[in-house]
Amino acid sequence: MRLEGTWNEGLETGEQKEYYENGDLMSVKNFNGGTLDPASFETYAPKSPVEDAVTKMVKESKSVKVTAAKEDNPNQGGFDGNGYHKLFNKNKQISKDGVFKDYRLIDGKYYKYDENGILFLIMIFKDGRYIGNGVIEKDM
Repeated sequence: MRLEGTWNEGLETGEQKEYYENGDLMSVKNFNGGTLDPASFETYAPKSPVEDAVTKMVKESKSVKVTAAKEDNPNQGGFDGNGYHKLFNKNKQISKDGVFKDYRLIDGKYYKYDENGILFLIMIFKDGRYIGNGVIEKDM
């Protein structure tokens, strides 16, 4: 449970408790008709370590290795396989954008296209691990 309290017609009423992801109490606040009583606001440090959401996702993520291909071209200068680079495929579409180490994408995005050149997947990497997919927005 992240939040515990009472609402009346959409407004916070009475004591509200907020919890860390590990279940430890984070804060206690008192409300009157949706208005916070600042004197009643108390915060607490977690009793045990709390992992942030990104760290948790990285630990639980599967290992996927993405390396730069020979046909990938950098947006500027040469590509030595290290540091921040934005790479483009032979069709001049962005293929990888992020930080590389020894030609491996460590932090950034890997863009995948179908045989017609249409973007269908953006894979996001953090600390060398795949953590999820990005959102592809349609032009309106």
